[in-house]
Amino acid sequence: MLRAVAVCLVVLSLLSGPAFAAPDYSFPATAIDNRAELDRAMPKLAGQVLADYADADRVRYLGNAARLQIVAGQYAQALASIEELRRLSPLGGPPQQRATMAQYEIYAASKQLQARERVDFDSAFRRSFQAAFGSMDDRAAAIAMRGFGGDQFDLASQQQALDAALSAQKDKPRIDQAAALALVRLYMIATVYGDFKAQAADLLAADDARRYLIQRDVAVRTPEGATVCALIVRQRGAPARLPTLLNFTIYANASTMLNEARRSASNGYAGVTGLSRGKGCSPDTPVPYEHDGVDAAALIDWIAAQYWSDGRVGMFGGSYEGFTQWATAKHRPKALKAMMPSVTGAPGIDVPMEGGIFYGFQHYWPFYVANNKTLDNAPYEDNARWRKMFRQWYVEGGAYRERDKLDGTTNVLYRRWLDHPDYDAYWQSMIPYRQEYGAIDIPVLTTTGYFDGAQIGALHHLREHYRYRPKAEHYLVVGPYDHFSGQRGTVVAGNSVRGYTVDPVAHIDIGQLRYQWFDYVFKGAPKPALLKDRVNYEVMGANVWKHAPSLAAMGPRRLRLHFGAAREDGTWVLSEKQSKGVAPIVQTLIWLSAAMSIGSARAAMRSTRSSTRSAAWCWSANRSRRRSNTAVCSVGIWNSRPTSATSICTWTCTNSPRRASTSSWRGISRD
Repeated sequence: MLRAVAVCLVVLSLLSGPAFAAPDYSFPATAIDNRAELDRAMPKLAGQVLADYADADRVRYLGNAARLQIVAGQYAQALASIEELRRLSPLGGPPQQRATMAQYEIYAASKQLQARERVDFDSAFRRSFQAAFGSMDDRAAAIAMRGFGGDQFDLASQQQALDAALSAQKDKPRIDQAAALALVRLYMIATVYGDFKAQAADLLAADDARRYLIQRDVAVRTPEGATVCALIVRQRGAPARLPTLLNFTIYANASTMLNEARRSASNGYAGVTGLSRGKGCSPDTPVPYEHDGVDAAALIDWIAAQYWSDGRVGMFGGSYEGFTQWATAKHRPKALKAMMPSVTGAPGIDVPMEGGIFYGFQHYWPFYVANNKTLDNAPYEDNARWRKMFRQWYVEGGAYRERDKLDGTTNVLYRRWLDHPDYDAYWQSMIPYRQEYGAIDIPVLTTTGYFDGAQIGALHHLREHYRYRPKAEHYLVVGPYDHFSGQRGTVVAGNSVRGYTVDPVAHIDIGQLRYQWFDYVFKGAPKPALLKDRVNYEVMGANVWKHAPSLAAMGPRRLRLHFGAAREDGTWVLSEKQSKGVAPIVQTLIWLSAAMSIGSARAAMRSTRSSTRSAAWCWSANRSRRRSNTAVCSVGIWNSRPTSATSICTWTCTNSPRRASTSSWRGISRD
């Protein structure tokens, strides 16, 4: 779901670092709109920045220096910087070290060869590519190939980013060092990938052919009569029968699919990527969530019957691909023996809504994944279109579920989800429900992060598994990671997340952890060293991993805080001691019909606002009331079964633990 942010996250992580006073440089205005002028200006700018650039973090310095050196034409120095960077970056082990910046190593070597032997760039690149990949084993090559894939470095997107940076420089005769460093980096990526784009695909395919047996567009019929499409990669010379690692996804991106299956094959497994019904070579209609569990279970049954399979299958993947693992486990295919879900969504729990509030981005996500057999980037990236729709709906009002009329395109899938605002049978059919978790008797390793938007889903699965199968072999790894690093690790995403510098001990390669995990399950290897207990968590700022048998055991004690005195700004002091003289805080819960306009809703809010200015728009009632089907949030109103009238109830928040324990309301406070 969030693959498009990969490049942005990497660039931001490289830019992060201590602030420092830095010089600025002249930049010719003619270079902004003239490519020939830009090509003349950038080597000079890179050389000037390189002469002044300093960073106490040697690894970060070397990464930036290598890029500056490539643009400045200092290719020998760039190769030396890359080599030193690898020596200082042991994370991920030898395969990751060898693969680090391989695409830039090959480019710099090609430029050297081109100048030395006076050959054309394409010939020099081909020879350098073959020499570099010829020196790599399968595991290193599988990682290095990711650096050439369109899923990480889309040339069109990189050119757009470069154009935007140049546009920002208009009417500015000088550029400061931070902006210059960012501009040089964007220019380098667009230039390097533009130079080798024409022949990279053929070279990668030739290298794959000598290492692997690859079957594409394998159509597998399911017992329901549907078709799922699969990609299968097996190592040449591998044992006749292998355990299989399956990544089942709705994201039909050919490059990503091959990258995942190839890496599994390079680690001694049959690598399989399966696609949701209707994607790839499947003739069916794509529908997110609804069929993935039964279809992936059917694919696993098919895999187990193949001559190259030893009858054991493990599943891995993050976000949507974490969901598909739990969806599959619900059906308990016999050959499924282990899972590694990362940053996992739980439909009906935290996606496409959370607490009854539907996400805005989920409005256009269905177009991205279900418009065609691959991925439709156009609507997903059309920010102006969706801003216009949201803005118009906000200004004009109207029912939340009718806002797609403003866009002019009926959103069938989103409307279907809106028909199920509660966790009803529709959502319960997608993932294990209650006692079904108790039947899942295979090892599971979950990874998520404190900054992960899907942490709610990941921990929902963990808690339910523990609740209904108390002795489940289910491990958790959680640290200062977001939705991207929680499934890839800092080795890919960088060591900074939302302004926080990740502790050194939390630097992690989740890809490496993946194969350590499956080697433990399938090959009798030692359990990954990080898994010292069921719950393994990094304490931010303490630079230490801790381990506990459960989520509850992570903290030695629980802290109850009470409302204290009110402040002038409308907030309250929280205190460990209950204040006897503090008046109750009155919250008004307003239940509104979906037929009401936003203006009417606001009027109701104003008319019932309490003297404490702490009214709330709420979406569930206290337990003594029948649950309302109407939901109201800070940006709109929606429900599936409109009520005929507005109902208003008043709830008083007190310091009484007994009273608080009997409440079940949730709301968003609004002034």
